[in-house]
Amino acid sequence: MPRLKPVMRALFLAGVLLALAVIPTLSADGDLDLTFDSDGKVTTTFGDLNALAYAVAVQDDGKIVVAGYTGTGDWYLGTNRYLDLGSTNLALARFNSDGSLDATFGNGGKVTTSLGANSTAVATSIAIQPDGKIVVAGYVYIVAQGNFTLLARYNSDGSLDTTFGNGGTILHQFVQTCPFDSRGYALILLPDGKFVVAGRGVPGGKYFTALMRFNADGSKDTTFGTSEGGLTLKSVTNASGTVDAQIFAVARLPDEGFIGAGYAESRADSSGSADFLLVRYTGEGALDTTFGSGGIVTTDLNTNSNDKAYGVAVQPDGKIVVAGFSGSYFALARYNEDGSLDATFGSGGIAISTLSNSEAEAVRILSNGQILLTGFAALSGGGDGSRTFIVARYNSDGSPDANFGNGGVVRAKPGLTQAEGFAMAFQPADNKLLVAGATNASKGFAVARFLNSRAPYTGTLPSTVTATVTITGGGTLALADRRVTVQFPAGAVTATTLITYTYRAPLETGDLHGIDRFFGLEAAPPVARFRKPVTIRVTYPANNPLIEDSIRLYWLSNTTWLTGGITTTARTSTSLTSLTNHFTLFAVLGKTHSIYLPLLLK
Repeated sequence: MPRLKPVMRALFLAGVLLALAVIPTLSADGDLDLTFDSDGKVTTTFGDLNALAYAVAVQDDGKIVVAGYTGTGDWYLGTNRYLDLGSTNLALARFNSDGSLDATFGNGGKVTTSLGANSTAVATSIAIQPDGKIVVAGYVYIVAQGNFTLLARYNSDGSLDTTFGNGGTILHQFVQTCPFDSRGYALILLPDGKFVVAGRGVPGGKYFTALMRFNADGSKDTTFGTSEGGLTLKSVTNASGTVDAQIFAVARLPDEGFIGAGYAESRADSSGSADFLLVRYTGEGALDTTFGSGGIVTTDLNTNSNDKAYGVAVQPDGKIVVAGFSGSYFALARYNEDGSLDATFGSGGIAISTLSNSEAEAVRILSNGQILLTGFAALSGGGDGSRTFIVARYNSDGSPDANFGNGGVVRAKPGLTQAEGFAMAFQPADNKLLVAGATNASKGFAVARFLNSRAPYTGTLPSTVTATVTITGGGTLALADRRVTVQFPAGAVTATTLITYTYRAPLETGDLHGIDRFFGLEAAPPVARFRKPVTIRVTYPANNPLIEDSIRLYWLSNTTWLTGGITTTARTSTSLTSLTNHFTLFAVLGKTHSIYLPLLLK
């Protein structure tokens, strides 16, 4: 190769330097989002009291609500979660999307609620209603009275909703079956406004798994359950007898049933270790006997290891992913719909991390099939005092995603040590990931925000469009530009119903791609399913980048885009017509053509 002349060499180097100068610095998957409180994380204290957050949710306006407890009781982390904590109050905090406290909520962005002197009150789960009200579930321990399952509802300004229960709170005990001990750990808000709460009940000396359903006003739904009105209580037994068992997480199944995850002791005298526990229920609270043994599955992840599950998620294909820990390592397991381990995942259905002193506390399924979990881990070579938030991403086969963080794991450091993450939520507008928990360094709430995947769509968006129609039996909702038309056949509803269409900015869709047709449909009063399918017709430009045969109408379930329950009846280069019988957040998605350009070297 001939040597470059001095002038040519100078021009060449200048060109290289210029090229380097204009290459932007890009954030990688798993990085802390530096637009959130400038460093990606924020801590919040409640005076001199201890505080810990167990739950997080994102409002439609992008504000972030975190819930847990504050008080004088001891501050517990790790495998000691949900112990009797001493004197504590419910605690909530709301943050703006930039991480600052929302001054319009409570007292400077924070709310505390006492359930009585010397009581232990803990919020363990949270949900945002369509009307913006905030519902928390948890438990309250009152001396000489025992544990109660707790529901509390707050207005959007942080004040208690006095139309709910007793001034905004409801304490439930099930006097026939477990009169002194009932705890709620996980909450699902159903489309009809009812609440499902999973946890435990103690009818005698052992913890039994519990699934409860409450009406929209907080009262027990006496049409649900097999043990007592509103409750299904189930013991777990093995060769040693009846063992302690609790459910810490619950998810909705495609068939409208429920799957609970937690742990069961391996021995009746509690002298052994614990195993992963799954309990599957029908939509009305009965044990689903097609699952495992009478609806119950226990798994010893590693011989005689101590295994507990704190998170559960359901894939679009019905497989169940459970996250927690085995010994001192965070762990995942995936199950088939019948409760058997999925041999195509990890090693025989189980994936155990090599990250020591770690736990997984929550899990989500991404739209591309990958699995995201959060929890905590000690820093390399450190002990409990060096714990920090972690986020891990796994491929659908159970292997760590090497493109995420360091070998599939990200730690929220520096500046957030002696910390543990207990809950996660996605911001629908940009798919960023929020993790909430606590830091022992300040004895307060801790929230971190991470980048999950590629940057969100940043093109010009049309103005927000909202349209409504009131129907009695049938009717049509159509935007002025006919971009979206929804037809309701006669008999679709049995009472006068207000239907609202709302345009939504593009959301994260994984390997699928959208064409600026993201929208939500809601019914008031809430309608879980219409009596007859409705027809949705969406139009779009003919010059869109999607492969025509791949274009479908999808609906969003948590963070997963699904087509189940939607039938495509017509498709052209400019329109899509589909049938569905439920309302949610929809999008027109498809696949793009792949183009490979050769690299020419001269």
